[in-house]
This record gives sequence, structure tokens and C-alpha cells, in this order.
Amino acid sequence: MIDYLKIGETEYPVKFGLNALALYCDEVGIKLGELDKIGGSNTSLMDLIKLAFWGLKDGARSEGKPFDMTVENIADLLDDDPSGLIVKIVDIFKKQFAGNPQKPAKKSAGKSRSTT
Repeated sequence: MIDYLKIGETEYPVKFGLNALALYCDEVGIKLGELDKIGGSNTSLMDLIKLAFWGLKDGARSEGKPFDMTVENIADLLDDDPSGLIVKIVDIFKKQFAGNPQKPAKKSAGKSRSTT
């Protein structure tokens, strides 16, 4: 599933598939079983920015789009509305994560597209 996050005038694809989750877990040093704690009071701001990075990177990869942003670029994008955009990223993560590890993917004729 790919969702879209509007930042300024641009819509960015966001995907938290197994690739993004594995890379995020490795980078921040957590286990798969700890992902349900993301967004809680013990999640650092940098961990949330890295979550956004991997979701945006995997969204671009899934759509065959180039992605040349860094973690710092993502932080700069989030500066426009730091609390609102981070909440949206966490909401997209929770929505997608709830559907990823527990349930097998269903085949469908078209892509899911929702804008956040």
C-alpha cells in the first residue's frame, strides 16, 4: 500500500513495506517487535525523522521514482509543519504497519491511493 503525504505543493509517496521496516530497524537498532512503540513518548525526534526518510524512500522506489534526499533534507521538509507532518507520518506508518506483518497481502487490480 502506498499513501501520499503533501508537503508544500508536492505529494510524496510513502510506503512502509518490509524493505523500509527492515532498513529502519537496522538503522535505529530496534527489533521488529518494537515497531508498535513508534510514536510513543520514548521515540526520539531523530528516530521519527528517520522513519519519514525510509517511508519516503521506499515510496519513491516502489513507484520507480528517483530519490536523492538525505535525512537532513527530510528534516528540512518537516520544518514547514514539524508536529503536524510528523503526526501524519506516524499515522501512515501505523495504518500500513497494521496491515503488513500480521496479514498476507491481497492481490488487487489497482493500487491503493490515499492522500494524507
